[in-house]
Amino acid sequence: MELPIASNDIAAATISAAKAKELHDQVAEAVDRGAVPLHRGSAAGARFLPGQDTSAYAQPAMP
Repeated sequence: MELPIASNDIAAATISAAKAKELHDQVAEAVDRGAVPLHRGSAAGARFLPGQDTSAYAQPAMP
């Protein structure tokens, strides 16, 4: 798996709903294979605007 290079370019840091799902699936697969997450974030309490599309939000996870 190739890791992205850090960038100050906001467009480069933006992910799509498809990428968020891919990241979620990768974490789920790691857990299914026995990884134990040190941290699993959640959208609860996140600071989203009312009505904001959160489909591209990927909660922090450290499997």
